[in-house]
Amino acid sequence: KTTLDSGQNWSPDSRLSISSTSADDWDPSVMQAKDNKIWLTWVRNDHVYYSVFDGSLWSSASKVTSGGLDNWHPSIMQTQDSKIWVVWDAGKVSATQPVPTDIYYSVFDGSWSSPLQITTDSAEDFMPSAIQDNGGTIWVVWTSDRSPFTDLYYRLNSTSPAHDVEIFSVIPSNPSVVLDESVSIEVVARNLGTNNETFEVQLYANSTLIGFQMVWDLFPGQLYPIDFIWDTMGFDLGK
Repeated sequence: KTTLDSGQNWSPDSRLSISSTSADDWDPSVMQAKDNKIWLTWVRNDHVYYSVFDGSLWSSASKVTSGGLDNWHPSIMQTQDSKIWVVWDAGKVSATQPVPTDIYYSVFDGSWSSPLQITTDSAEDFMPSAIQDNGGTIWVVWTSDRSPFTDLYYRLNSTSPAHDVEIFSVIPSNPSVVLDESVSIEVVARNLGTNNETFEVQLYANSTLIGFQMVWDLFPGQLYPIDFIWDTMGFDLGK
């Protein structure tokens, strides 16, 4: 289901085209990446699967996990360096050789990394959820039965700072420039990294510098518009 008005109205129930007609699909987790694609992960036949929606089509359902454990309860997110993370729990219910359920994760950066184990306790750790905060620290929270009652546990992973700024857009007030007239140009910078950034933005017409401005202490994820005025006097006519 989807909504365009903060939940006041919803689309009809619709079956996803990637959902299997011959196996149970359950326990979904969904997110939108920076490139606007929708990433979906879920459980099928005790393995974690994923698919990506590009705005028109879903990619084929593909496995994140492998091996003989039962993999359940995935949670998906994107970190500030644009990598996709999935955390889940995995164990094995067996009368002869049970494997305690622990928390695992895998990272997509063009392909999925081998699963990495977060917890190793002999108790059952399950149903994880993960986020990355504005400072770049990854939080994983889960349920555990390490005491007579189920409790909430967490672990933190402080990643190395990522410095990454981009020019998000360049928009002139008029796409057709008349010689000897002035044109206003809005340049929007964006901080894709994990730290506050201070940097200089320079605007050129071919190899001629139009102007430059400093951006001070831009927060991670923040957009910052900068206005330039281009005086076209003396420029050669373009084609």
